[in-house]
Amino acid sequence: MPREPLDVINAQPEIEHGIVHGRMLQASTDTMHRLTILPMMMRDMLRDNGWRKLVRPKDGKVFINPTVAAWVLGEPWPGLHFPDWETAFALVERNLKVGRECVELLINAGAPKRDQAARDFQVREAVAAGAQPKHGGDRKSQEARNQVSNTHLIDDGGVTRNMRRLLRDRSDLFEQVKAGKLSANAAAVQAGFRDATWSAPADPVKLAAAIAKRYPGWHMSLDAIPPAQHAQSPATATTRSTEPIPQAPMIARL
Repeated sequence: MPREPLDVINAQPEIEHGIVHGRMLQASTDTMHRLTILPMMMRDMLRDNGWRKLVRPKDGKVFINPTVAAWVLGEPWPGLHFPDWETAFALVERNLKVGRECVELLINAGAPKRDQAARDFQVREAVAAGAQPKHGGDRKSQEARNQVSNTHLIDDGGVTRNMRRLLRDRSDLFEQVKAGKLSANAAAVQAGFRDATWSAPADPVKLAAAIAKRYPGWHMSLDAIPPAQHAQSPATATTRSTEPIPQAPMIARL
């Protein structure tokens, strides 16, 4: 049996990686496959560093990706043509099986950290919204439709909307968020766009202690809380506590 030339044998991994890359490009256009198959193939490519050198199957052309950004954000070939890092992260994180590992591998390979990617996305979206005409911009082009589709992958709890308001009404705070000196939420609170909030335990006794610690001048009375009228059934219980469930609002007073 004739042997394959040495250069063909040495190029075998790059050929295989090129085939996988082509399949990733196909999966990225399918609503189901881009949430299931694509993150798994991305994880495997990152594990093997297969993204660095690719051979295109149809013509044998060799492509080099100098950075992981060139692979993920660059145009095909040899890129995957994601619009930004936040969209790429949001997509792979939808895959509960491999999403977290995939994000870690991307960051280890040189991608920005999650908070930086989110901030860059919010800034870009705010600037883009501010540059559009009042009717909302081009709604018919393929690029516009793709942008809407990618944005729907990202649920940021209204942060992007706050960034648009900051850009329009408080550019000073917008610049601080852009520079990483303030979070978008902190800037929105400072600008008066939203009220400050904080997380607290649901257990009444722990909640009273948390309020006393956070607001030393306040005292929360538990006297007005009657015992629970009905105990939770095992099917609906959401706490391990054996304490009665409060049935009336707690009263906070100075």
